[in-house]
Amino acid sequence: MRRKLRPLKPDEKELWRKYTRGLNPLRHDVLEEPEPEPFAAKPQTKSALKSSTRAAPTAPASQPRKAPPSDQMNLDGSTQRKLRRGRADIDAKIDLHGMRQGEAHAALNSFILRAKDRGHRCVLVITGKGTRGAGHSNPYETPGPGVLRTRLRQWLAQDPLRAHVFGVEEAHPRHGGAGAFYVFIRRK
Repeated sequence: MRRKLRPLKPDEKELWRKYTRGLNPLRHDVLEEPEPEPFAAKPQTKSALKSSTRAAPTAPASQPRKAPPSDQMNLDGSTQRKLRRGRADIDAKIDLHGMRQGEAHAALNSFILRAKDRGHRCVLVITGKGTRGAGHSNPYETPGPGVLRTRLRQWLAQDPLRAHVFGVEEAHPRHGGAGAFYVFIRRK
């Protein structure tokens, strides 16, 4: 919105005339504003990006960027793309279905330690979703995530596994979805 300006006083007019006396007017085509560049114009070189004072264009608001999950610690871009597409290179897998907590914890510990010794990088741990349906035999138990599914992250964060595991990610539907997890093991 443009503000209405007050008229110039005679001494201000004279000062303006003196100031602009030696100036040449600009051509009309120079005064026109250039059209803004489209979002995905041409790729810039690294040196052009460093010297540019303009802020980098941002993604449209309709496509929010997904933040990486907090469990994905040191996964490179190609590994993250493989996970999103369900093409993770799984070296071994263990199914904890039907085990009690103590049995599952012991099996998980020995499985991860064996996988570390064998040089595996990504293993699949199947816990099951754990939600109980309406036909469950015990009406006093509330439906919810399974015990093994919720305890898995706790077990991986404790000794002796904490030193060997650097990331946990929910599996792609191809590998079990919400009922399975990719566990990433540190190199020797």
